[in-house]
Amino acid sequence: MSYIRKVLYADEEVVARARLHWVIYLMGFEAIAAGLLVVLWFSVYPPLPPWALAVAGLLITFGLLRLVLMAIARWTTEMAVTNYRLIAKRGLIRRSVIEIDLRKIESVDIEQSVMGRLLGYGDVLFRGTGIGSNPMETIDDPVGFAQRLRQALQYQY
Repeated sequence: MSYIRKVLYADEEVVARARLHWVIYLMGFEAIAAGLLVVLWFSVYPPLPPWALAVAGLLITFGLLRLVLMAIARWTTEMAVTNYRLIAKRGLIRRSVIEIDLRKIESVDIEQSVMGRLLGYGDVLFRGTGIGSNPMETIDDPVGFAQRLRQALQYQY
């Protein structure tokens, strides 16, 4: 059972959900590709020096470790807007949870890079009374999520 489902009030409903975008895996794939390119380069132009094999092994190991860590991060991150509050939970063993009453949220901002615009990911930042600025980073469809959050905010007033 998800964390969000466990903490819902009796009359509370989930209005919108967000998840981390697949782009978080890119660094792992890039490291693996770089390691494979080193091996390929020296297999085309032998001999294969020992340092090249060590560099390729480190790059591939780093890439695989990064993929596993990002898969765990994506699996354990939950973000949702309900009709009463915004809930964001990250982490498997060390957990970080933000639960903010919708009436405390003052503004919702979106930050997207050019690549984020092209691939459909970005950051949603919300500011509120006594909570400062809290980002929800690298989420899928930040514009749609922010729009549903703003709609939920309208029903609070």
